[in-house]
Amino acid sequence: SRVSSEATHASQQAQSALAAAQTALNRATAAEQRWETFLGQARAWLQTAERALAQARAELANAQVALSAAQSQLRAAQNALSSCQAQVYRDSEGNTRYPDCSGPSSAVSSASSAVSNAQSAVQSAQVRVNAAQEERERAQARVTECIQNVAVAREAVNDGRRAVGSGERATSVAQRAMAVAESCVREAAAAQQAAQAARAAADEGLVIARDAVRLVEDSLVHVLQASRGAEEADSLASGAREAMGSRAEKLRTYDRESERL
Repeated sequence: SRVSSEATHASQQAQSALAAAQTALNRATAAEQRWETFLGQARAWLQTAERALAQARAELANAQVALSAAQSQLRAAQNALSSCQAQVYRDSEGNTRYPDCSGPSSAVSSASSAVSNAQSAVQSAQVRVNAAQEERERAQARVTECIQNVAVAREAVNDGRRAVGSGERATSVAQRAMAVAESCVREAAAAQQAAQAARAAADEGLVIARDAVRLVEDSLVHVLQASRGAEEADSLASGAREAMGSRAEKLRTYDRESERL
C-alpha cells in the first residue's frame, strides 16, 4: 500500500511536470512564431530603407552633377563678363568708352543663382542620404535583434520538446509503477485472505482432533471393561488395545503438531 501510494504520488508529479513542460513549449512556440513575424517585418523594413538610401544617393549624385554644371556655367559667365569689361577703348575724340556688359552681367547673376540653387539641392540630398542611412542602420539593428530572438526562441522550443518528451516518459513509467503496485496490493490481499482461511482450517482441524482423542479414550475404557467380562476375547481385546493405543498416540502427536501450528 505504501509503494502504491508513492507510485500514485510520482504519477501525479510526473503529470504536473508534463503539463508545465507542455505550457512552456506552447509559450516558446508562440514566441518563436511572433519573432519570426517580427523578423519578416524587419527585413521588409530593411529592404525599403535600402531602396530609399539608394534613391537618396542617386539624387545626391544628380544634385552634385547639376552643381558642377552650374559652377561651370558661372565660371564661363564670369569669364565672359571679364572679357566684356576688358573691352574699354578711346574714341577718336579721346573719350573713354566702356562696352555694354549688361548681358554677361545678367548671365553671371543667373549662373550665380543656379549655383546657389544647386548647392541647396546638394545639401538637401545629403540630408536625405544621412536620414536614409540612419533608417537603414535602425532597420539592420532590428533585423539583427529579431534573428537573435528567433534563435533564442528556437532553443527554448527545443528545450520544451525535450522536457515534454521526458515528462511523457516519466508519466508512462509512473503509470506502469502504479499498475504494478496495484497488482501487488491485490496479490497481498489475496495472500492475506488465504492465510486467514488456512488459519481457520487449522483451528477447525485442531477441534476435530481433540474430539477424536476423547472418543478414542472412551473407547479404551469400554474395551478394558469388555476384556474383564470376556476372557475368551482377551487376545482380541489385547490387539484392539494395542491398535487403539497406537491410534491414540498418533492422534496425540497430530494434536501436538496442530497446537504448534
